[in-house]
Amino acid sequence: MMQLQIDHKDYVEENNPSEMIFRNYSRLIYKYIIQFIRLNGLIIENHEYDDIFQEIALKLIKNKYAENFDEKRSSMKTWLSIISKTSVIDYMRKRNRHANETNIDIYENELQCEQDQLSLELPKGLLTERQEQVVRMYFQEGFEAGDIAQRLEITSRTARSIKHQALERLRRHMGTEPTDIPRRAS
Repeated sequence: MMQLQIDHKDYVEENNPSEMIFRNYSRLIYKYIIQFIRLNGLIIENHEYDDIFQEIALKLIKNKYAENFDEKRSSMKTWLSIISKTSVIDYMRKRNRHANETNIDIYENELQCEQDQLSLELPKGLLTERQEQVVRMYFQEGFEAGDIAQRLEITSRTARSIKHQALERLRRHMGTEPTDIPRRAS
């Protein structure tokens, strides 16, 4: 895969936070892209990995995410993982919209943890106790909505709703609320 090449003289200031991210974390961003695609069983062409990476680069630069990064909110790796995963989701939604396809599994697994990640680093006090419990059961323990519902004595629909609300809070907190998300009609 081709790494994004930037001519420092023409495009980037030396102390630019986005440049620092690309210089130090481009391989990690590619790793997150590949992992998320594989974990969700998505099939894409090789050039699409680069397209997704470029989407992330544009998102970071255009929205000035790098300048707004706050290490008190999350680690750089967690932050980049979330941005990478939401960018893959956005890319697949756009691609599927053009191809008239829908893959609901993408929506259900938006922030699935890396296989080798043992614990989630959730910001303290951001989520309610119930939201944190549901998020950990989904992403850390791998439970489905029905399993969570049974364990917490709630409905599957409630479990999915709690997860969705928690993910929205996390995205707003991290400054990575995806744009152009199709919303279901109520």
